[in-house]
Amino acid sequence: MDTLIYSQGLSPDSLMVNSINKNIVDLESYSLLFRPLKDSTDIIQFTRYPYSQDNVNLIKFFINQRIDTIKAKDISVVASSVFIYLLRSEQLAMQAVTDQSNIRYWCVCDSVSSVVFNLISELGSLPNQSSDLRNDHQEDSPLSDPLIMGKAFDFLMLVQPKAKRYQIDEIITIENQENSGFLNDKRAMDYLYNLGVFGTFR
Repeated sequence: MDTLIYSQGLSPDSLMVNSINKNIVDLESYSLLFRPLKDSTDIIQFTRYPYSQDNVNLIKFFINQRIDTIKAKDISVVASSVFIYLLRSEQLAMQAVTDQSNIRYWCVCDSVSSVVFNLISELGSLPNQSSDLRNDHQEDSPLSDPLIMGKAFDFLMLVQPKAKRYQIDEIITIENQENSGFLNDKRAMDYLYNLGVFGTFR
């Protein structure tokens, strides 16, 4: 159920992460999600959807179809991050909340309307040992943990099987992405393709 953040027994924490989209590059034809590894970069080429209620419902359906593949302690952070990945919007942020059972976990908040997308509400209350809002996540983003981000990448591939995943030798970070040769080449090719430079395909 989508609710206002102060209703339905949800108490918002002060922690809201609104930087989750900074490792996404949206092109005309597709989007690129990246995460740096030790000597390379993990890339997912995938499709994002315009932010609308119909697409929210569609993505929640896709996520619920695969949510049983996520370990209980990672459900809220992985499902919430993939939900944001799949919607083209700067309004969505990860929000830490506490439910009526005093369990703290991650959901998605629309920072403009204050509507909460609680992706685990249909699963019922999480047991105490399954709460995945750990202390080491609170200073920055839950996805600052490489293991958690890797699980989010894995789950995105399950939710959108037509996405393409590959690694490149270049190391791309949020800080250096504007100077990335790989990303700049992708931007240029996408621009030329949408101008019709490469013709049309039947």
